[in-house]
Amino acid sequence: MSRKTMSLSSFEKTLKRALKHYHAPETLGRESPLASYYFLGHLFTDSHTATSATRCGQILQRELALAADTLWTRPPLHSAADLLVAIEEISKQPDNDAYAYVVLELRCFHRFLTPNQISDIWETYLPGSRAEHYRDYDRAISKLAQRVLQRLQPTLRLERPPVADHLFGYQAQLGEVEAALQLRQQVFVYGPSGVGKTAFGATLTAGYQADQIFWYTIRPTLNDHLGSLLFALGYFLHQQGASTLWHFLLVNNGKLDDPAAAVHLAQEDLTTLADRPLLLCFDELEQLSVFTPEQVNPSHQQIVQFLESLRGAVALLLMGQRPFIEADMYVKLPGLIAPDIAQLFTEEGIALTKEEIAQLRHHTGGNPRLLRLYRWLRQSGERLTDLLSSTAPRAELYPLIQRLWQRLTAQERVLIQQLSVFRSVVPADAWATEDAVVATLKQQQLVEHRDAGTIALVSYLRAPVYQELTPAQRASLHTVAAEIRLDRAEYTAAAYHLSRAGLEEQAVQLWHRHMAQEMQRGQGGAAQSIFDQLPSRRLRAESRRQLALIRAELQFLQGNVRQGLGLLDSHDWQEASELSVQALGLRGKLQQELGRVDDAVATYADAEALAFRLLQQVTDFHYLAGVAYLRQQQKTEARRAATLAHYHAHCLDGNVREAEGEFAAAVAAYEKALALARSIADTAQEARVHRFLARVYARMQHFAAAIEEANLANAHYAAVGDRTNQEVMRNLMGSIYLETGAYTQVINLLLPAIVFFRRVNNTHFIAATAANLAEAYLKLDMVEQAEAHAHEALGLEEPYIYSHAHYTLGLIRRAQQDLDGAEEHLLEAARFAEQNGDRYLEAHARHALAVLYREQERHTDHQTARQCAQKLAEELTITLPESL
Repeated sequence: MSRKTMSLSSFEKTLKRALKHYHAPETLGRESPLASYYFLGHLFTDSHTATSATRCGQILQRELALAADTLWTRPPLHSAADLLVAIEEISKQPDNDAYAYVVLELRCFHRFLTPNQISDIWETYLPGSRAEHYRDYDRAISKLAQRVLQRLQPTLRLERPPVADHLFGYQAQLGEVEAALQLRQQVFVYGPSGVGKTAFGATLTAGYQADQIFWYTIRPTLNDHLGSLLFALGYFLHQQGASTLWHFLLVNNGKLDDPAAAVHLAQEDLTTLADRPLLLCFDELEQLSVFTPEQVNPSHQQIVQFLESLRGAVALLLMGQRPFIEADMYVKLPGLIAPDIAQLFTEEGIALTKEEIAQLRHHTGGNPRLLRLYRWLRQSGERLTDLLSSTAPRAELYPLIQRLWQRLTAQERVLIQQLSVFRSVVPADAWATEDAVVATLKQQQLVEHRDAGTIALVSYLRAPVYQELTPAQRASLHTVAAEIRLDRAEYTAAAYHLSRAGLEEQAVQLWHRHMAQEMQRGQGGAAQSIFDQLPSRRLRAESRRQLALIRAELQFLQGNVRQGLGLLDSHDWQEASELSVQALGLRGKLQQELGRVDDAVATYADAEALAFRLLQQVTDFHYLAGVAYLRQQQKTEARRAATLAHYHAHCLDGNVREAEGEFAAAVAAYEKALALARSIADTAQEARVHRFLARVYARMQHFAAAIEEANLANAHYAAVGDRTNQEVMRNLMGSIYLETGAYTQVINLLLPAIVFFRRVNNTHFIAATAANLAEAYLKLDMVEQAEAHAHEALGLEEPYIYSHAHYTLGLIRRAQQDLDGAEEHLLEAARFAEQNGDRYLEAHARHALAVLYREQERHTDHQTARQCAQKLAEELTITLPESL
């Protein structure tokens, strides 16, 4: 691939700015958002070091260096001489991860080499132009950004309880609840808004270590989905040492099509941790719409059922305005009584008369939130008698907020408006220049922090303030909020703000680009709330198609297969684009889920045809890039681009020839591609061809050559740490040994491989490996194991494995003397192989049928099947076994 101009994302630009100060930790810690406690907080073990800019910078230095190290897949470096030797080879592969490491080493890290000046990089170490270097540097930044996010996982941020201030009143209730929680009971604390439920819960958490507390506030459209809750809880339990649920969610890429299984795994993890004093807290449960039948939200009902299922398994604190979930104890907070009210005001130096206390109790019902607002207004200069005379008994919150608003400074109002557009905690460093204002609002209890480095507007202010914003203000503030989230790679939150700012196009494009990553982060539920409501009429055609794919993926994530398929079927996906290939691939999966195997096969064929067209375009683009480089007199790059164009053309030719059974022609095409890859020292492309050659040699029954090619490919994948392709090659080696009769070796090779493929949920290779294992077990007369693996392969309904699974089951049925069953499976294998153009498998299936018919003395059927098998074998130049 040529060195192309690229546009860095907001996060990548933030990372690039941080690298400018890499060797100045104090500056790095003071100026970079990536060095903040918000981004790196989980790495701090000492609360005092968290306040030191130098310490923050040092931690970021370390993490950036460790992330960069993952780009280096060659033998470890020990000196400048080692690096200089490696550069001789690496400089020919500008798209290689190791090349990116070298660029970063020369430009930023300087652990082995320190250029005297930047120009030395492109004049001496990596010869080229200044423009080429800056393109290479941006590409290296992009690669490093991916590794930083993979390493730090900054969005996996568990919510913390609010900092517990002194709790006024409720001491009797506090003691009762503490005792119940010690017995692992489920307690529901309830009362009207502002009565102090959250403060009550925060006070209870003081009896637990910080890492023993799971706190989850229900926030509509953000996390009010069972998937979001389970993802957060799974991560919490994983940190405690019980990882069953967490691994289940990771393996399924955030997909929750079997909630019952996930709930069961959560219960298993809690049982594993039964000796730990854990406390699970759920706040603002009144946000769940489960009270009236016509308004019940199915997602909310799932959460309620899950919480009820935890009863007895762990100490559980539920907080909401109404007690609607089954619990062992219900505790109502009645509001503060007279002595508590007096103490609340005395704390701020305000002495009240008995009459004033009685009036306040009468006006507020003892509601701590209202009482604090009256206290704040009293501190701001208003007379309490005037306040009480101007508000009705059981005063509403809104009039008090209006009076409060008039007492705020302009700076305080602006900051509150800025915070009102956020749905959860935000990085305090985004308002570093407003520290004094933030401190004042914290003191006034209008802004809170739940963890070092975060702030949030108190919940009761958000809606009233937000409602008063003009449309223009909302759009502007949401745009700024999106930038804050983007700088920290919080893509789903950024998409929410972009959509609310009227920038729907950007929201769709952003989330489509990061969709897989965000689903793996457990953001699918929050994204569905955004994109289900997003109007598509203002989107361009391409963005409408992206939105349809996003919605379909999110429906599939929730297990809503028919809805997802309906969304895809409403669009045309015939245009040759990566988006169309993605959509057709998903459509095929959805059709398989519904049991529509024939439709799925046709869809996969369409996807394959589009992919081949795109591959041809890759060849064309390499040619065009070569022409462009030649015009710039960049002859080396022009030659490389031209070589890659020829390389891809030969690979494509080999793929087509192999699919058509022209194995010798396929080998010739692959050999040409291999020579071209070697000419530009592109080891990744060499490994790709070795893999192709191993596959085609196995089909030609040239097993020694196949094993040699497979070992060459595997050596490359092992060197670069590519575990997935190592396991793919292990499966291919198993296929080869299967043909040579080394059945025990097949089993030893493939049992670890199938465990890996199951863990990463790669259904194609699960099926392929299971089919090979089934055949190997059968050859060793281990029929029970063979049948289990064959059924596993067949059950996954992978089109290209379907014939093999039926073929193996046919052989199994023959071994079990179920001759009718054997014939049925072998006929299905032959039919499906013929339909897919898989003449190799069809030849084996027809041959097996011929043997079966001979044993049954069905002479005409035997002759027909034998002739068909022999004809195919001759065309493929392969030898079929005498017996099975």
